[in-house]
Amino acid sequence: MNPEICVTAPLRIDPACGMMDAPPLNEGGTDITNFGITVFSDLGRRSRQLGLTVELTDGSQIVFTRNGTRGNLADTNNKSMLLPRSIIHSYLEQYPRCSGLVFRVDDNLPTRTGLGGSGSLSVALHVGIEHALARKRGEKYTPDPNVLLQRAHNLEVNELGITGGFQDFVAAFFGKLNHIDFSRLSETNLTTHPTLGTQMETGIKGYFDSHLLILLRRDRNIPSSTVMEDVIERYGTNPSSARARFREIISYNRRMFDLLSTSGPLSNRLEEIGEIMNNAWELHRSLSSLIGGKDLSDWERLVKPYVYGVGGPGTGANSLVLLTREEGNKQIEKALHPYRDTVEILSAHVSETGVNVSVPTPDY
Repeated sequence: MNPEICVTAPLRIDPACGMMDAPPLNEGGTDITNFGITVFSDLGRRSRQLGLTVELTDGSQIVFTRNGTRGNLADTNNKSMLLPRSIIHSYLEQYPRCSGLVFRVDDNLPTRTGLGGSGSLSVALHVGIEHALARKRGEKYTPDPNVLLQRAHNLEVNELGITGGFQDFVAAFFGKLNHIDFSRLSETNLTTHPTLGTQMETGIKGYFDSHLLILLRRDRNIPSSTVMEDVIERYGTNPSSARARFREIISYNRRMFDLLSTSGPLSNRLEEIGEIMNNAWELHRSLSSLIGGKDLSDWERLVKPYVYGVGGPGTGANSLVLLTREEGNKQIEKALHPYRDTVEILSAHVSETGVNVSVPTPDY
């Protein structure tokens, strides 16, 4: 029996509570906050309680097993299966005879919530399927990140109608802050992830000697908290609980910024950084649940109206205003692009001695 194929794709966590998805930063490629990567979408691991086994029995039938219950992947009423079903069907069209392939997807990440879970899951599936098909052909598989990145994103746009979110795919393919690389395919059954602290300690020796881009809103007029408050009031199923969770996330964001900005060995702060990341992630999930209700597919619809235009120097620096998508794109194209480094994207140099940040603490 062939060893199990294991793929891990890191997930970008938005420390600005979803506010990083304003254009053009939502399509900005490498302009993402990689320090938020601490949760993973896995293909092939058996350490999680929730999981999905996908079995391609022949060129037409796909069955899945979740917690011991078998079902047909073609069941369009199962919204949680929408993304993996579309991905696998797209491969079946190219490789109709790929029978006998069995994948296990640990899909405990929320999708269609605006948190990047679908992009991470898509990456894991694409890489895993390509690897399995190559092994079936008796070939060695070397992933091409750029090709698969575009393919995964195109699938979401063309098949599922999910626009934006390109930074989620970039994070999943290239996010290596914690020294996690999607191309490190394992053919062994790994039962646990290394601790976050170990990952970051390793990362210090490698990735931490390069530049880390940190995106934080520098808004003096309309704070992100005001926008989120409006979303909570309009759509929240439990506004008071959602508001409390949002404020906790803001508190975590401020503390994370302080930790990354403090001089001294970063290793002394790894434990607290890891704890903040994990806690913030759980709060993100609960906040999305409270705002979007049980059907989280509404999350994108709820947040989309809040598109931003940002003024550069001479047009009201550090100001942020709400605009329609069309107006926002025009404003950004005209005003923001020449000043991206000074208006929105804060550059920090990370090394073993700490993070040198040359910008003031953001105003939440």
